[in-house]
Amino acid sequence: MIKEHILSAFDRDLEHIQGLVLRMGGLVEVALRDSVIALESGDLELAAQVREGDRQIDELEELIRIEVERVIALRA
Repeated sequence: MIKEHILSAFDRDLEHIQGLVLRMGGLVEVALRDSVIALESGDLELAAQVREGDRQIDELEELIRIEVERVIALRA
């Protein structure tokens, strides 16, 4: 019973991390598309938006790193 509870908590942790990675991937996909558009069209405003959005991607990357470390520490 305890083992089942631990495994289900582990699964929830992994699903949470997977969701964060998918969210970050979506932001990267949009940033890549927008950066190509900005480069091709010379749209400086869009380029600035891409740079601003990069901060959110960096924050998600850091959150993912922290969550992965936490899960590894708990399961070690």
